[in-house]
Amino acid sequence: MKVYKLILLFILLFVVIFGRDLFYEKAIRVDLKKRFISPSLETLFGTDELGRDYFSRVIVGLSNTLRIGIISLLFSSLLGILVGIISGMVKSRFIKYLSENIFNIIWAVPGIPLFVAIFSYFPKSIFTISLAIALFSWVPVARMTRFLIESEKEKLYTLTLKAFGFSNFKITMEIFHNIKMPVFISILSISLDLIVAESTLSFLGLGIQPPEPSLGHMINTSLNYIAQAPWLFLFPNLFLILIISGLLKLINKLGKNTHTI
Repeated sequence: MKVYKLILLFILLFVVIFGRDLFYEKAIRVDLKKRFISPSLETLFGTDELGRDYFSRVIVGLSNTLRIGIISLLFSSLLGILVGIISGMVKSRFIKYLSENIFNIIWAVPGIPLFVAIFSYFPKSIFTISLAIALFSWVPVARMTRFLIESEKEKLYTLTLKAFGFSNFKITMEIFHNIKMPVFISILSISLDLIVAESTLSFLGLGIQPPEPSLGHMINTSLNYIAQAPWLFLFPNLFLILIISGLLKLINKLGKNTHTI
């Protein structure tokens, strides 16, 4: 891995772990005398409509977005792998039929109205938002896992393990060992959707609530001042683009390496 990629990874980890704690107080501190100060050496990203330091707000908003993305990715990937393994390994036609219909129902349900219903009963915290996003994000991982397992079940090494009397658990672990890279790429692929989903919810007012910074809400608010203070629109979008393009490059690279193995 090149040096600049390691530096970027270190910065992202630093933002996720320490960003909110280090910059939160400055991010919510209101000073109406410093409204709409342009970016400078003193205020790197300028200030917003309430005089809050915009660099601190972007860092805390990015930290919140990445935290929600990581938590929802863990939940959705674990659930998707578990359901995919069960539906792929069992011989019951009813289980396969049931899992396929569950997949279709979850994909068919409109997300936004359901998010509104969920958040009318539960607080909009990082954990609840992560769980809500994960509920609609695990299906691609489950489908990919099931498809790969069903393909591997008919291969010679699997039939040999069965013939020698190995347990289903051992066979399942052996199969999963051979399909882990495509599954991992599938998980990385949905990470893009999770980050976009969190930003979209915040943009619509269904995510993290003010004064807690979030990139989506900052982009929404910046539209009211885009002529007066264009940097309010620029910086949150720039960070989102950098994260998504970085993930896309990683996915493409892993995909090429997988095909060449």
